[in-house]
Amino acid sequence: MTRTKKRYDPMIPIPAYETLYDQRILKGMTVEQIAKQSFVSITTVNQWLKHHDIKLNAIKVPQEAEIQAIQKRQAAGELLNTILLDYRFSRFTYDKYRKRYEQA
Repeated sequence: MTRTKKRYDPMIPIPAYETLYDQRILKGMTVEQIAKQSFVSITTVNQWLKHHDIKLNAIKVPQEAEIQAIQKRQAAGELLNTILLDYRFSRFTYDKYRKRYEQA
């Protein structure tokens, strides 16, 4: 069995090409994330994807406001869970925090 030398795409530096070539990693990533991880421009990544006929699952990158809303909801949910675990809290306090969670 002979060892074949890998041919690298000239558009992207070698380590980035290695990670990009693993399709499983790519599946959930956006073009912006790939570009940031590989230290190349977004246009370069787009050219590379087109060249290799790779379709990404993640098209839209979540906006800052969406991320903050999710984090707020998670924080409220964690607070709710700690209250549930702590039996010393009265039902009234639990309801108060539950309302805050539902608003988030």
